[in-house]
Amino acid sequence: MGADLPGRGPWFLSTTTHVAAAASGLNEGMSNSQPQAAAPALGPDAADTRIGLAWVGPLLSTAVTLPLAFFAHFLVVLGASAVEDHSGSPASLPIGIFRYGLLVPFCLLWIAWALVRHPGLSHRRVLCSVVAPVSVLLLTVAVLAFMG
Repeated sequence: MGADLPGRGPWFLSTTTHVAAAASGLNEGMSNSQPQAAAPALGPDAADTRIGLAWVGPLLSTAVTLPLAFFAHFLVVLGASAVEDHSGSPASLPIGIFRYGLLVPFCLLWIAWALVRHPGLSHRRVLCSVVAPVSVLLLTVAVLAFMG
């Protein structure tokens, strides 16, 4: 099913097996004066060790943004029900603008969660995590100001 690396065992062996096999192969024909390097981890858990606590920022941002968006949606719907357009029905334009505008913070959250696997892009992940709840606040203020 999976492709084996040449000279190595199948992919499902643990990383300690790979390290032990590589260390024994490195020690053959080497003198004590040469530095010995450990083989890189090749198991499925090799990529997970570098993530660390990168998920904390997107998690906190999600925990703040989703309830804030729900509460802001309630305020916009309540504000729109108080405003009537010329035909006498509640103004649905601000509600539509707000609902489409919520795509921005939700996309920012999605990007922040997608960047968890890329430790080199941590500044972008933090920026998306911070801007997502701020964009909900700015969108709410803009729509409520639009309704007048």
